[in-house]
Amino acid sequence: MEGEGDSVFKALVEEKNLMAIAVVMLLSLFSGLVVKLAINGSAETQPELIAAISSWLKVWLELTVAGILMGFVYFLLSAGMTIVFGLMGVFNLAHGAFIATATFVFIHIIYKVNSLTRITETRMVSPLPGVIEPSEKLFIKSEGWFYDGSAFTTILIIFIGVVIVSAVIGMIAFVYERYIVRLVYGNTTLQMLITLGGAVVLIELLMTTYGARTPGLRKPALLFGHLQFLEFWDGGVGVLRTRILGGAIGMVVFVITYLVLMKTKVGILIRAGVENKEMLEAQGYNIKRLFVLVFIFANIIAAIGGSVYSLNGVSMTTDVSNELLLIVIAAIMIGGVGSVKGCLVGSVLIALVHNYMSAIYPPLSGQVSVVMVMLAVLLWQPRGLNPLESNGEQL
Repeated sequence: MEGEGDSVFKALVEEKNLMAIAVVMLLSLFSGLVVKLAINGSAETQPELIAAISSWLKVWLELTVAGILMGFVYFLLSAGMTIVFGLMGVFNLAHGAFIATATFVFIHIIYKVNSLTRITETRMVSPLPGVIEPSEKLFIKSEGWFYDGSAFTTILIIFIGVVIVSAVIGMIAFVYERYIVRLVYGNTTLQMLITLGGAVVLIELLMTTYGARTPGLRKPALLFGHLQFLEFWDGGVGVLRTRILGGAIGMVVFVITYLVLMKTKVGILIRAGVENKEMLEAQGYNIKRLFVLVFIFANIIAAIGGSVYSLNGVSMTTDVSNELLLIVIAAIMIGGVGSVKGCLVGSVLIALVHNYMSAIYPPLSGQVSVVMVMLAVLLWQPRGLNPLESNGEQL
């Protein structure tokens, strides 16, 4: 009997997916080498040429590994929106606002939970003995489990933060679906207008609660710096620890999401509802309740993605909702609207191109690179690499 892991792997390993990723990797490999040699000048001797090629191959490998791992983080950010559209027919433009809310809440939850584990003591101090009366001063003996604890306690606090954020976003998603999304099922124009309005409301509430900017999450020792491998190769190939953790979480969530939607009874019912809602209702199933569960589940994935994205340690503003929404929409369009596996492929392509361009030609490494790869794929495959069929089989 074929294993479930094999079915997930085969779902990804399709000719179009492999071809798109291979083209991006090979183009970056050779164009980067040309730029490297052009900048450094022509190698006069064979050892210099070999050294130049080896140096670029090492950089390229670092960019590739980091790009693939970041692609899984982008998948976490994008999957919820493609699931909602593919299974519910709702184009939710408030998705970026949900992600922004998750990042803000996660950072503040981590600091709050960590503060509960801090160890402090009060001492009597006097800067000028005999002149100024001694006064009490608070000293921090431990910065808390997140920073001074073991790897286990750091992961535990991250897990607690993700659970709390998922619960918060899940409750917001329930209210949002019940009183906003449910009103516009089947009307794409109204969906875009009302969800865009919902995004504005969410961002305004976020700014009222936390302000327009929140400080970045200072990295603990477990996530600080790079993890080195292939150390025999010119000092080794380094990958950020936050990328490794984010990539690992993204892989787990992808496998769980794909198996739930394709292998469980709930997933079968949901996919059947895509094709024929009336038939399910005639058999006694509550399709509205199923759609609520889908919407909550999709936004919990976004909450996990926002939490993981916060671990990068950069300061967050409410503008992150718009910045990430472009990446989300591009990943969905590249992979095929409504397709979970397509969303992963699109996310990996965007992350790879972004990484490669940052090394080959930095001016094109931002949003321009996202649009470039999206246009290139859509010119080749107008419906995306893995378009969703009416029966949901290409999910």
